[in-house]
Amino acid sequence: MAQIFNVKDYGAAGDWATDDTQAIQAAIDAAAAAGGGTVYVPTGDYVLSKQGGGVVLDVKANVTLAGQDPYQTRLWLDTEHSTGDIDAIVRLSGDNTSAFNLGIDAGLPTGVVNGWAVGDGVKATLHNVSIANTTGIGFDLRAQGSEVTLSNADSLGSQRGGVIAEGLVNSRISDSSFSDNGGDGVRVTGPVELAGIVSLSNFGNGFVLRGDAQGNAPTLVASSASGNFQDGVRVENATGVVLDHLLAEDNDRAGVSLQNAEGTQITASSISGNAQSTASAELVLADSHGTRIEGNRFGGQTDGANGATKGQAVEERGGSDANIVGGNLISSTYETGTQLLGGTSAAFDNTHTQVSYGSTGDDRISTGEGAYNHEVYGGAGNDTLYGGALDDTLVGGAGADQLISGKGDDTFRFTSIGDSYRSASGQWADTLGDFDVRHDSLDLTSLGLTGLGDGHQGTVALRYDASQNLTYLENFDANAQGQHFALMLKGDYRSTLTDANFLPIVQGTAGDDTLHGTTQGRDTLLGGDGDDALYGRGSDDRLEGGKGADRLVGDAGADTFVYSRLSDSQVDAAGKSIGRDLIVDFNAADGDLIDVSALGFTGLGDGRGATLAVSYDSRHDVTRLSAWEQDEAGNHFQVALKGNHLLDLSPNSIRFGAPATDHVTTPYSNEPVYITGTDRSDTIIGSNAWQYIDAGAGNDVVVGGANGDYITGGLGADRLTGGTGRDTFVYHSVEDSYRTADKSHSDLITDFDTGTDSLQVRDLGYTGIGNGFNGTLKIDYNAALDRTYVRDLEGDGQGRFFQIALSGDQTSNLSEANIGFARTAVADDAIEVLGVATATVADHAV
Repeated sequence: MAQIFNVKDYGAAGDWATDDTQAIQAAIDAAAAAGGGTVYVPTGDYVLSKQGGGVVLDVKANVTLAGQDPYQTRLWLDTEHSTGDIDAIVRLSGDNTSAFNLGIDAGLPTGVVNGWAVGDGVKATLHNVSIANTTGIGFDLRAQGSEVTLSNADSLGSQRGGVIAEGLVNSRISDSSFSDNGGDGVRVTGPVELAGIVSLSNFGNGFVLRGDAQGNAPTLVASSASGNFQDGVRVENATGVVLDHLLAEDNDRAGVSLQNAEGTQITASSISGNAQSTASAELVLADSHGTRIEGNRFGGQTDGANGATKGQAVEERGGSDANIVGGNLISSTYETGTQLLGGTSAAFDNTHTQVSYGSTGDDRISTGEGAYNHEVYGGAGNDTLYGGALDDTLVGGAGADQLISGKGDDTFRFTSIGDSYRSASGQWADTLGDFDVRHDSLDLTSLGLTGLGDGHQGTVALRYDASQNLTYLENFDANAQGQHFALMLKGDYRSTLTDANFLPIVQGTAGDDTLHGTTQGRDTLLGGDGDDALYGRGSDDRLEGGKGADRLVGDAGADTFVYSRLSDSQVDAAGKSIGRDLIVDFNAADGDLIDVSALGFTGLGDGRGATLAVSYDSRHDVTRLSAWEQDEAGNHFQVALKGNHLLDLSPNSIRFGAPATDHVTTPYSNEPVYITGTDRSDTIIGSNAWQYIDAGAGNDVVVGGANGDYITGGLGADRLTGGTGRDTFVYHSVEDSYRTADKSHSDLITDFDTGTDSLQVRDLGYTGIGNGFNGTLKIDYNAALDRTYVRDLEGDGQGRFFQIALSGDQTSNLSEANIGFARTAVADDAIEVLGVATATVADHAV
């Protein structure tokens, strides 16, 4: 165990009056002379000063400078008695140096004063430290060949920037915040990993990422750049920069700007609402090449202070070329989605519509005020769906749903009588709120209903119940189950709802038909049986050919080609058409879709199982979308598309069935990824996404990732690593982590950080930290194993004692703020924390 050097033993007062500079430095020098140790700075306010520049406190080799936490152990620069420029208030100058749990306030001195700095030592660690009100750089990490780790750091109001890093190797900055700084929030040159960083409201750029002389570049994941006065993220003269799970919004210039960058990857990020004061695209590519921009969300720009809206999601400038913009969600509010100049640059498979799928239970899904068109599928359960700012389609699905209109032109679609109905046994009808007859529409075309009438022969009857202020729409022609369509609208629509609020049907016959839509609005063309020719003409039409070899032409608008049965488009075992459709003018860039949601397909693949395969026949210039599973007659589903559509047939342009999950699914929303283990001993390695990981039974190994994760080890003695981000370790039962009198089945959390992480034990009924009895948990530290235990000493009727092991000594900072307890009265037992305990039968290595 490292030797402790308490600064108060060297004369430090920590009373906000006495100058403690010499006393603290004396403790540091003593630790260095002893070959290393921990210089402990107890809770207090310590005044520092420096005359004539240089360094105020110099932390030497093998020394750790440690406080209680940045809010309780504060170092204050005495600006009246400090003169000249100061290189650093605290500098880690030697090998294997570190600083923990300390806060600095520089008090806005007259000279140029930096907060924290590192020298050229081999290894330096700064954790849970802060700097405020300095006239220089908050964290100056410029050193040659140093390995630096900066985590849980905060720079507020540093006038020349939050952090500058250059010349480092094997270095990382994580879980830190840089806000309201005078220069850039973060400026990094070379191969530094950046994760879990917030760069907010800085007067320069949020992040500046540069390549070093050898071409090495930083990576930036699970971070945000918001409200900065220049670009959110600026990449300069760099090769191979990775931007993943980035949030860049409300910056004055571009959300992301690449300047002379090569091979940049931008993935799974949200870039929206930028160009607040200077006309710019969301993402600018200037003299940059080989960029991959995939799986991102580009939100609509709103007019900034000077009405500065450029109107593109992605814009190339200068000699940019060979950039790919594919598979992104791009707001429909832009003048153009992309403006690409390079001869080999390409944009494909981008969509303007965000799709959300409900769970198998009761969901509440809000599209918010985001500048996207939305399609929301409630699925099973009694759901509540809300429209947003633009044009949304709400499909409640089964159950008695509440569907609330938004601000745009919204469509309420019903695909079967079971979506909303009455029968002799009861009512399961949906309710529409805020339906606006000037803008909103009812799509009952799948039910064959087209307008008002007597409730028979394709019409719905309207009646008003004044006692409930509800308008009822009903079709009285029941199905075989005795169900008939019924729908309720909040309010009185007797004089305002008309046939114009119902989408029209152009109906074919059992023969070979030629059907034309109109140029006046959205049409639904139903071919029926026979080899039909359907022409959508104008607007956003729905074309359903039905049985037979149909020829489908959407024409202008974002058209949807609908398949309700596998027999709607088929070939036989020899590949001969027995009713295969041909889509003539499919264009995903215009928003065209193929809807196979009724057929049970779940995605693209090899065409086996529940997947569809995509192939291109260059001889006939036809793309085929095929399922190779045959029916009893040897036939299989296949659709042909004229031209080469290998790039634009994707989940963005094919509407598959809703996934059967217990959570809402929304691609492009940066929502959680759900990972479930097996009943065996699994190894689960997470990603940069926000994740819910349930490892299940078995002795599992779980490694989270760069974002905040919810990790449940489940049954077994699990080894859990959260990674960076605010991680929560969840326990539902004693069996998840426990010991007996002679054996441990306890989980080990390897990287628990009291500054960011938490334990969730609410479901077990524990009420607080105490002596381990009467519903409390006790905290012990075992020095021999170097583990902290959070444990129950009372046990259950089977001799099991709930227990979690945490690597390292966490006793100083682990508190009820880190543990989610049950919401009951906290036990009267005093908090009992043991500093060091000897090994007992209760302690077992995992």
